[in-house]
Amino acid sequence: MGGLGANLREQAFLADSIFLNANPKQEQPPAWDMWTARSLTRCCRRGTLLAGMDLPGDQTQTLLAAGFESHRQPGARLWMARFNPRWEPKTARNPLATASLSARHCVVVGAGLAGASAAHALARRGWQVTVLDALDTPAGGASSLPVGLMAVHRSRDDSPRSRLSRSGVRLTLEQARQCLVRGQDWDLSGVMELRPGEPAQWHEQAAWIKPARLVERWLKTPGVTFQGGQCVAAISRRDADWVLSDKLGKTLATAPVVVFAAAMGCQPLLNQLGCSGLELKGIPGQMSWAMQRAADSVALPGHPLNGQGTFLPQTPMDGGLAWFAGATFETGDGHESAVLSCDDGGAFAALTARAAAGLAGVTAAGHQANFERLLSLHPPSAALLADQFKSGHVKSWRHVRCTTRDRLPLVGPLLAAELDKRVDPKNPTLWINTALGSRGLSLCVLAAELLAARLGGEPLPIPASLALCIDFRRK
Repeated sequence: MGGLGANLREQAFLADSIFLNANPKQEQPPAWDMWTARSLTRCCRRGTLLAGMDLPGDQTQTLLAAGFESHRQPGARLWMARFNPRWEPKTARNPLATASLSARHCVVVGAGLAGASAAHALARRGWQVTVLDALDTPAGGASSLPVGLMAVHRSRDDSPRSRLSRSGVRLTLEQARQCLVRGQDWDLSGVMELRPGEPAQWHEQAAWIKPARLVERWLKTPGVTFQGGQCVAAISRRDADWVLSDKLGKTLATAPVVVFAAAMGCQPLLNQLGCSGLELKGIPGQMSWAMQRAADSVALPGHPLNGQGTFLPQTPMDGGLAWFAGATFETGDGHESAVLSCDDGGAFAALTARAAAGLAGVTAAGHQANFERLLSLHPPSAALLADQFKSGHVKSWRHVRCTTRDRLPLVGPLLAAELDKRVDPKNPTLWINTALGSRGLSLCVLAAELLAARLGGEPLPIPASLALCIDFRRK
C-alpha cells in the first residue's frame, strides 16, 4: 500500500544484494523515479550489489544518479551496479537499523510470555540462550493466567495497537498450531464481540490459549536453557560480557547480549545502568472462574464473548470444562494504590504479594466487578451463574500486569547514560522486551520476532514506522 517508494521507506534493513524486475512478465514494472531510487538506497550499504533485467535507459540513469555505479557488460541483458555514492551516506536515515551481532549467546531475564518467546525466536536463529527467572518454574507472573483470549483490537482510527494486534495475532496463531495441542492447550474458537450501541461482530481469527503451555514449549527449544530460582540483583561489565549476579554477588550468568523481559521486575537493574525514559505501570487484574455444573455446558454459549469484559464459557481443564470471566483492569477506582509507577518498588512488591495471596476483601471486589461485566456482556450467562458468584464458589486468578502510559509494549535497544562509555552505541548489547500488558498473547510473538530481526539485521516483521511506536526511545 502507498506505492513502491512508500513501502521501501518502511523497511529497516541493509541488503547485500538487490534484484529488480524479478518477474519480467510483469505488466506494469515499477517506475524508478528519483524519489523511489532514493528510497531504495535507504536499504543499501556501500557496496550493495544491484541487478536487473532489461531496465530502460531512463531508469538506469536515475539509479546511477542515486549513487550506483554501473558494471553492465556490453550487449548483456543483465544490468549490474554497486552502491558507491560520491557522498557519504547518512547513517541516521534508518533509526531502527543496528549492526548484525557476531555474538550468538544471550541471557534473557524473565521466563514469561515475553522472555520465553524472545528465547525461542533467537534460538531458532542459532543463538544459545540462557533464560533466568526469580521463580523456580516459568510463567509464574502474569503469564500464569490459566487461559487467555486472543483477538484483534479494533479502533476507529486504526491505531498502532490495532495494527500491532493484527500482525501479532497471526504470528501467535502460527505458533499455537506448531507447538500446542488443539482442543486441549488452545482452540481457534473465534469470538463474538459485543459492545453497547454497536452491532455484534464475529472474529473468525480469534482463539483461547493457555499461556503457560506456550511458555513451556518455547523453553524446550534446542539452544534454550532455563534456570529457575535465579534472582538477578546486579549487572556489571567484564570485558566483552555482561555479568548478572544475585544479591550476594554470586555470578548467575554471563553473555555479550542481555534481554530484559521480566516486566517491572527488571527496573532495579535498569536503574543501575542509568537508563532513563522508562515509564512502566503495574495494573492489577483478576479473573473469576469455576468448573461447569451438569446443566451449564448446554446453557452457556458455545464460543467466547468479548467487549466490556471477556467470557470464556467452554474451556477444557483437568476434571472437565470450566468457564472464565474477567478480567478486571484496576486503575484506581475503588482499589487503593492500584496503579503503581515502576519507581515505586516497595509498593509494587507489596501489591504483588497481596494479589498472589488473594485476600478475601480484594478477591470479593474483583468477583463483583467481573459479575457486573458479565451481566453487561451477556445477561443470560450472568443469570445462570449468579448463584455461584453469591455463594462464594467462584475461584480467582489475580496478578499485576505491566504496561505503559500509551498501552504499547517496549521493544528495542536500551539507552543508558553509563553505557556510552563501555559499549558502541551503534552495536547495542542490552535490549528490552516488556510491557505487553493485557495483550501478552496477541503481542508476544510479534515482539520477539521484531527483537530477533533487529539483533540480526534482518527485515522487520512490521513497517518501520510501526516498530518506532514501540521502540524504547519513543517519548
